[in-house]
Amino acid sequence: MLQATTDQPDANINLQVNAEFMRVCTQNVRLWADEVTALEQAMIASASVEEAADEAALSTELMNRIVNGFDLNQNGSIEPFEGECGIAQIPEYGLQFARMEIIESDQ
Repeated sequence: MLQATTDQPDANINLQVNAEFMRVCTQNVRLWADEVTALEQAMIASASVEEAADEAALSTELMNRIVNGFDLNQNGSIEPFEGECGIAQIPEYGLQFARMEIIESDQ
């Protein structure tokens, strides 16, 4: 849906940029979720709880990233970059995306 909207002939650069921010955050979530799935499969295959401890810790950290994002560059904010933004940031860029679509001017 993002791609279809930004491919429209009248899509301005601001609309395209905010759609890209949303795409990056969504892609981060998908990649982290894939990692969690692999870790949890490894935990199931573990012979003991102790063997699964490292995977469990990393899985928990990745779940936190999925929801809250991760300040990868340690600059004090979570930005719409690969490896940083998560689900919590998508509404911010989605709101900007929707607002720009609604109030787009001739300028």
